[in-house]
Amino acid sequence: IDRLKNVVELESIVSKLVEGRNGNEIEALLQAGGVACHLVPIEDGGVSSIIEDTRSKLSCTPAQLRMDLPTPGRDNFEVLDKVLGYDGEKITEFVIAGVLD
Repeated sequence: IDRLKNVVELESIVSKLVEGRNGNEIEALLQAGGVACHLVPIEDGGVSSIIEDTRSKLSCTPAQLRMDLPTPGRDNFEVLDKVLGYDGEKITEFVIAGVLD
């Protein structure tokens, strides 16, 4: 198979690249070279985090991350209503009781 033709040389190159580096250093090195490593740092309102990046890099239609950092309770209503099936009255009870704080 042609894709395995240079596997020994490729493994040697990769071994030299990662030798003596930890995972974060390897990921940063690969990302700096434009390799899709699946994790990217983001900042939103002064809060920093790392999220999963897009898994493919397309030259004509590059993906854009459009997700804000999740905040505590951001999806409470959706989960309680759509996933768990609670009605508005029950959700209001939770809010009044401070269950969602």
